[in-house]
Amino acid sequence: MARRRAAVVALGTGGDGILEARIRAQGKGAEYAPMGLILLEQSEPTAPRPSRSMPSGVSS
Repeated sequence: MARRRAAVVALGTGGDGILEARIRAQGKGAEYAPMGLILLEQSEPTAPRPSRSMPSGVSS
């Protein structure tokens, strides 16, 4: 917002190169972040699920 205010631009880039680069970077992040999160989830090893039974010697 600070750059947009400094460039006095309400909509679009107003021809400001720095503002245009920042808008493009945010758009690329929004485009690639979901796929990155999906790939990260798929690459994590699966851990065994904890048992619901009580350990021996423990009464409920």
